[in-house]
Amino acid sequence: MVKIKMIIFENIYTEIYISIILLSVVFLLLHRLKGNSLLAIIIILIIGYSVYYYLSEISQKKETSISNLKQTINEDIQGRAEISEDIFYNRSFPKSLKYLKESDELMAIATNVRFVKKFNKSVYADLLNNMNSLMKIYIYILSERYSAEQVQLFIDYRDNILELMHSFIILVPEYLKHTYGFNAYEEIHKSIDDFTIHSRKMMEILDNFCKIHLNDVYIPIEKYKPYNSIKSSYFP
Repeated sequence: MVKIKMIIFENIYTEIYISIILLSVVFLLLHRLKGNSLLAIIIILIIGYSVYYYLSEISQKKETSISNLKQTINEDIQGRAEISEDIFYNRSFPKSLKYLKESDELMAIATNVRFVKKFNKSVYADLLNNMNSLMKIYIYILSERYSAEQVQLFIDYRDNILELMHSFIILVPEYLKHTYGFNAYEEIHKSIDDFTIHSRKMMEILDNFCKIHLNDVYIPIEKYKPYNSIKSSYFP
């Protein structure tokens, strides 16, 4: 008996849309060429089953990959108990990065610079912890568990994350610039840019939410540290 795997649709949005379009085109062509709707339907069902099986395989692979990735970042912070930053939002290092896992964008950024762990595991763990705290504050403000005043704490974590990511440039040795088939420095800069853009969007969402839903008309956007000011501390 053939066991049909379930498709997790959020993993394969693009593939589903493409498959629907292709099946529609195939059905239209078969109907015109054969002039037999029943035969066309049978052929489409056969093709559809094959497509469904193929999509389920892709979905499961992606789900396994996502699950493994989420498990991996938890392993990256194992053994840490102390907090090394000046921000004392968390009194101890978390055992699970459950808030970070809620953001595909932050997960992708953290994963892209994971190679830094080879040179300084502690700093990379600090990055994960800061991203986890950033996401927790973001979620709590939007769920109205935190007040608009906590936006400043979000900003502090954002600045801290950018500083940590710029420090990666110093941690990675020059001779490893082109190791493993990619340019490590380029990947670090790409991740910095991606985080800068994404965190700016997050701040804009917080700003609008606080003004509209929390009736807080003052959000300290002008206090956000610009990208260049942080970068200049490492590149005078």
